[in-house]
Amino acid sequence: MKKLTALSFIMMILFTGCNSAGQVYTRNYLRSISFDSENIIMTFFNDDMIKFSSDIKNAKQSAEEITGREIFTGHTELVVLNNCDEISILAFLLNEWKVSPDCTVIFDSGDILEKKDTDDITGTVKILEKENKIDKSDIVSTLSRLINHVNSSRKL
Repeated sequence: MKKLTALSFIMMILFTGCNSAGQVYTRNYLRSISFDSENIIMTFFNDDMIKFSSDIKNAKQSAEEITGREIFTGHTELVVLNNCDEISILAFLLNEWKVSPDCTVIFDSGDILEKKDTDDITGTVKILEKENKIDKSDIVSTLSRLINHVNSSRKL
């Protein structure tokens, strides 16, 4: 009986379908991204960084062509915006790329990702939020403030 159980267990392991589709190692997980008028910089959880010129609609595909891997955006922690159409980019990231609504947004030069670690940036932002020195900086809050600002400007 023990041999039959052991044999069944071994057969179950050997013939269970496991392939690489959707596996962690076949994707690049986007950690942070910056947009400015000329460049996009993407950093990944494996500490790789790419800098290229593209528009938001083609950026993910361009990055996938550069890296040779699918880009997964669901765990993105930070978006940096500078001299760009902030509302359109944030709406696109939220709706099309499915970036988490909790993702932190800052306004700074795009090269901040080349100078500072994403953890350092998001950690500083979270501390400032807790101390009520800055407003909430997640995508939804930031997008709401930007839209309200545009709407209030139109009323003047």
